[in-house]
Amino acid sequence: MAETQEKPKGINLAVGAQYIKDLSFENSHFLTHIQSPPAQPETDVKFDVQSTPLEDGKTEVVLRLVGTVKSQDKPIYILDLSYAGLFILSGATQSMAEDIFMVECPRILFPFVRGIVTNITQDSGFPPLYLAPAIDFASIWHQKKSKKTDAPEKGA
Repeated sequence: MAETQEKPKGINLAVGAQYIKDLSFENSHFLTHIQSPPAQPETDVKFDVQSTPLEDGKTEVVLRLVGTVKSQDKPIYILDLSYAGLFILSGATQSMAEDIFMVECPRILFPFVRGIVTNITQDSGFPPLYLAPAIDFASIWHQKKSKKTDAPEKGA
């Protein structure tokens, strides 16, 4: 006797498009720094992730990176990049979808962001800024979630 059993539907994530949404590179003191390069510049790189549901089941996920390189508290350059992807997700619960959009989608976008950052900094006359090969987007997402729950409610 053959028993028919429905297979559980799997989660399917597709990338519809990837693109630079916004890019700014401030290189206002290039001549000063090229004539007397700083010995040990300070580098600060911060990440943020935003997701926005769109029509037709698509979600735009934006991975934003702000990188600042300073010497003696004066900026050498500031790089602000928002890199986006359009993602189509099926077979996931709302809770799972949130985690996928805020953790897995940035992981997909990150290698492209890493390449853009390396090229932009090098093409601007500086040594290339190499980012770590992997970023812990799960920690970034958990910190962001805890800030939302820790925030006092308005009107209380």
